Amino acid sequence: MARQGIVRKADLRRGIDTLQERGVPLGALELLPGGEVRLHLAAPGTVTASSLDKEVLSWDEALS
Repeated sequence: MARQGIVRKADLRRGIDTLQERGVPLGALELLPGGEVRLHLAAPGTVTASSLDKEVLSWDEALS
């Protein structure tokens, strides 16, 4: 069981996938002390898919 305030990689991935399915642009991810994560949304058209893919891959590496 995860501690309160800690986001599991699977939960983070599910949240990102849900945003993408609904067409909500994700601008950035921010990892805070204690393992908390902030998702920053972007205005439509300001984030390209390739930059988001790079961001997600970097977080996959950091969280594994």
